[in-house]
Amino acid sequence: MTLYRKNMRWAKSYLLYQMCNIMKIVIYMIILVFFISCQAGDHHDYSAKQNERNPDIENENKASRTQEYIFPNGTYCATVEYHHPNTESSNCYTLDVTITHDKLVKIHWPDGERLDESHFTAEDISSGTCSFTSDKGYNYNITIIGKSCRFTESYDHPTVAEQSEIIK
Repeated sequence: MTLYRKNMRWAKSYLLYQMCNIMKIVIYMIILVFFISCQAGDHHDYSAKQNERNPDIENENKASRTQEYIFPNGTYCATVEYHHPNTESSNCYTLDVTITHDKLVKIHWPDGERLDESHFTAEDISSGTCSFTSDKGYNYNITIIGKSCRFTESYDHPTVAEQSEIIK
């Protein structure tokens, strides 16, 4: 009977040890899946999809252009980083931007305001990114992250004061 109990204790300990190993593997797999899914939503993945075309936009624009564009004319979602060199203030927003013939021509603020070619020279954004300095001396870095942002009610809008400062 004593040998039986020793074997049972050993078996229980071994079973517990194996269960801990299995739990570790499951936790590692969950962490791995989490990191992979985070990377799948990364804006760099969009650059691999830049060559996908919308047939309706393609047909509409073919007659008016002689070359192929990476970004068909339209509205795209972008991160907009700006830096005010005089005050050293910086902010980053997710906003809709308008692209025409692979050039950034307009930045749309959620309240209806815009920063357009009257404030900066249209910049080539065919690589998915561009930088420019506005007529007020603010530095902007724009990165395309997808199609139109489609903001919801829960979107954290920049304050009117922040937007006014940027557009001035």
